[in-house]
Amino acid sequence: MTPFADGLVFPESPRWHDGALWAVDMWGHTVLRFGADGAAEVVHRFDDDEDPGGIGWLPDGSLLVVGMEGRVVYRISDGVATVHADLRTLYVAEPGAARLSAFRLGPDGPADRTEIPLEPAEGAPYVAPDGICLDADGGIWVADPMAHRVFRVADGRTTDVVETPGVHPTACVLGGPDRRTLYVTAAEEVSKAHRALGDTGRILAVDVAVGGVGTP
Repeated sequence: MTPFADGLVFPESPRWHDGALWAVDMWGHTVLRFGADGAAEVVHRFDDDEDPGGIGWLPDGSLLVVGMEGRVVYRISDGVATVHADLRTLYVAEPGAARLSAFRLGPDGPADRTEIPLEPAEGAPYVAPDGICLDADGGIWVADPMAHRVFRVADGRTTDVVETPGVHPTACVLGGPDRRTLYVTAAEEVSKAHRALGDTGRILAVDVAVGGVGTP
């Protein structure tokens, strides 16, 4: 093999993109694009307390970089790195256990669990959360099939409720051009035993105040 580029600290994550070789210098804290002669162009330089890892691109061409120390995914646009996805916390909805949990992720996996308080609908004994999605302010939209509603919880309280009369919402996602449209999957029945009633499933949409974040 012949040398192509040298003078790097710890190169990783080679990618071929847009006719050029890209890579990170993890311990050099840089994302690099190489010319045909092996000359490196610094596309982005992180602070010394962040080590770039895997890289990729969104459909709009924005560069994504995994932050190994921060456990986040950065989006690089116009030379500025912003957090695109936070990998430090995993949210899990458990309808059977009637709880929504946040797991703090450590180097060896989930380190601890915090239960997020959920306020039942009027007359309901509890919430059986189904599909969830996160917004840019850290709020969580929750599908509540048995109560015929989706609701947003933030800082331990319910901030928004959208009723879905006659149908059971099963999951939700924030989309649209500005990520401020909440799409909700729903059906009149949620048991296979009632499948003979016909095709009652549908997708609903409603505009909300806070847009989505990350890649669901």
